[in-house]
Amino acid sequence: MMNWKNEQLFDWICENPPAWGHNIIRNLDHDYPVYNEYGFGARQFVYLIERTSRNVDPDTIVGQWDHYAGQTWLDAIFNPNYKPGKIRNCLSKVDSNPDYYFASLNDIHLSSFDGKNWYSHTSGNHRTIIGKFILAMAQAKTGNKYFLPSVSTTCYHIDQECFDLYRKLSLLIQEKKVKITLDARSEPMELLASRHEIKIFVMDDRMGSNYSRYGWLSATEFCKYAKWELENEGEYPFWYRVKQTLGLIPGFEKRKLFYPAMSGQYVSAPRLHSISRTPPDRHSKNPPLTKRKTKQIIL
Repeated sequence: MMNWKNEQLFDWICENPPAWGHNIIRNLDHDYPVYNEYGFGARQFVYLIERTSRNVDPDTIVGQWDHYAGQTWLDAIFNPNYKPGKIRNCLSKVDSNPDYYFASLNDIHLSSFDGKNWYSHTSGNHRTIIGKFILAMAQAKTGNKYFLPSVSTTCYHIDQECFDLYRKLSLLIQEKKVKITLDARSEPMELLASRHEIKIFVMDDRMGSNYSRYGWLSATEFCKYAKWELENEGEYPFWYRVKQTLGLIPGFEKRKLFYPAMSGQYVSAPRLHSISRTPPDRHSKNPPLTKRKTKQIIL
């Protein structure tokens, strides 16, 4: 038994509730949804998945993927809304073996989408709660800062510029009812499973469905395209309409997208995809690209 561990953790929490204990346990799926109300999420802009074992500051653990998300950390101890028996069992085990939280914890899994805030995910939700409190108790008793050692972590790196531009352009499309359809995918690269390629499909029907322009763009190319559309507030410049009408736009016959500074290079379409010609309904409860009674384009 550690010298500082001279009382039960539950009793210590009752007498010394940490200030952060009143914080809400955040929900991973709410903070980083697969689809938000506009039909997309940050997970579609992941370009690298980094898996490693690391020591984690308990103060940076802010939530879970489910279970006790929505409660405060203190409520998860005193009035757990998921499995009270498991919390009581973990409290009993930490009193009999507090050393457990100071050795390798590689069977606890944490995920992050910004490299700063961590969420327990798939394994270790109950132990993460107990771990935060036992390390707080150890710090209060000894004056030393402690980390959860050798935790299994997965960090999803997001192309933030691309995500922000996609979000701004999507909002413009929705608000002005611009006839442009977007779809973003994050696809694992062959032979490099940790690295992903962001592919964004753009379909422009502003000149009519018989003159649609479309293609899959890389993140870099999409940023160029989105900046141009945002600069023009979703409207065709006059010179563009003239060239389009005269057939002077490069790739006119092939219905290729055109925008200033384009490289002319398209990425290959993701495996097994189907793109709807109808933009996702922001008020629909269904995610975009589900089966609909609309015309489909298979590339």
